[in-house]
Amino acid sequence: MTSLQPRASTRISIQWEGEPATEATDTLVLTYPGLYLDLRVYREGHPSEGSIQWAQAGIVDEAEEDTDGLPSLTFVPTISSVAPPPLDVKVLPDQGTFKTMPNGDVEEYGTMFNPDTGRNQGYIEVWRRLSLQSPSSTNKYSKDDTTSLLLEQTPSSHWPRAQSFLGHIGQYGLGISRVKDTVDSDPRFLAWREVFDFEKAVWERTHTVGDREEVDLYLPSLNSVPQREDLPRGGETVSVANGDWILKRR
Repeated sequence: MTSLQPRASTRISIQWEGEPATEATDTLVLTYPGLYLDLRVYREGHPSEGSIQWAQAGIVDEAEEDTDGLPSLTFVPTISSVAPPPLDVKVLPDQGTFKTMPNGDVEEYGTMFNPDTGRNQGYIEVWRRLSLQSPSSTNKYSKDDTTSLLLEQTPSSHWPRAQSFLGHIGQYGLGISRVKDTVDSDPRFLAWREVFDFEKAVWERTHTVGDREEVDLYLPSLNSVPQREDLPRGGETVSVANGDWILKRR
């Protein structure tokens, strides 16, 4: 397992080889030791405003290849809204190499499939790590002891159609669900973002992708998760509004 510490990041820009840097999404990535959640929603003014450009949950680990001493990570999604490349395009691992810039932002570079051109291309992404505070019911927090949580609900007799993840790092929360109406149907993705309001001591919804009732059915708010002191150890189940979830990280 990678030694990564919990962190929350937003993307500032992406630059494909030979093109200018742009950013069409509002992106939040939550990175845990060995696991990650990644939601990218098109920004206001984009033709696909409010819809998912990229939604993933999965495993993150340190890459074994030599990258000139710079940290390199490989991401292996458990669920992903990203369509695979055509059969005539080589499938590349989702792997990026990271370099901290003078202003504290982090530059990621590598090669991946560009759906706009239909080919694999070099890219540079710029990421900014977000300052974290720890939510609590007493409206107190410690920047030196940031709390985190990650839950997974796998398909079962109770929820046969969905695989879902929800969690937070500090005051930033994400929920992502892959739903299949039938075994042979294409999956669709539901998601939300929440942020902890320290004055009210509650989680507030900032983004909802999908029908609100269906989103709430498969992805309960973090407000319905038991208080941290009442949570079991990792690997055990946690009772949330719509049933039992597996505690992956805390």
